[in-house]
Parts: sequence; C-alpha cells; structure tokens
Amino acid sequence: MRLPKALQQRDVPFKPWHGLLFLGVIVVSLVLGFLQWQSGAWVEESPGSSEVILLQSSCEAAGGVWNECISPCRGDDSDFCIDLCSTGCECVSTLDCPFGSICTDMIDGIGVCSNS
Repeated sequence: MRLPKALQQRDVPFKPWHGLLFLGVIVVSLVLGFLQWQSGAWVEESPGSSEVILLQSSCEAAGGVWNECISPCRGDDSDFCIDLCSTGCECVSTLDCPFGSICTDMIDGIGVCSNS
C-alpha cells in the first residue's frame, strides 16, 4: 500500500532557528510555572476528592482577604450559634476566590469563598 504524496515523509532541512524556538518555548514555560508557584496561586486538592482546600496564599493571590476568625454559622438561619472561629477567605465576588470555589453567604456585601 502506497501513502498519498501529502503523507509521505519529506526531507526538511534543520534550520538553527528551529532549535532556538524549541528552547525558547521550554524556557518560557518553566519561567511561567515558577512564577505561578512563587505567587501561591496553586490550589491544593484533597486526595481522592475534588474538594478545594482554601489556603491563605491562594486566597490572597486571587484577591480575597484571609480571615482567621469567621463564624462557622455564617449563612445559617439558626437562632443560636456556637462561639467558635474558623478560618476562611472573604470575598466581594467570585473573582476574589481561588479557582474552583465561589463567593457565597453574602452579608453586608462581604461573602466567604466556598466549594459549593
């Protein structure tokens, strides 16, 4: 069986700029990956699930405000709440939340980044 002329191997000469282009793409990819890693924009996931773990670094990199003491009853309509702090990422919109989370439980224009 003969291949069509368009699929036959052609003898393309190697040009010096081919190597430079390849090397440039590799260097740019490495630099961008390193900068993203340094900025803390990476979001860790729990093993075996798709739940996003909100970290202070990823919260602040996305534009949110990390709060060490958010009420765990926020958005709950119950009459009483346990006096306990939980950490969280405060937001004004979903754009302020790390990738994979959304801004929910808005009270006076401030919400909390959540996985659901």
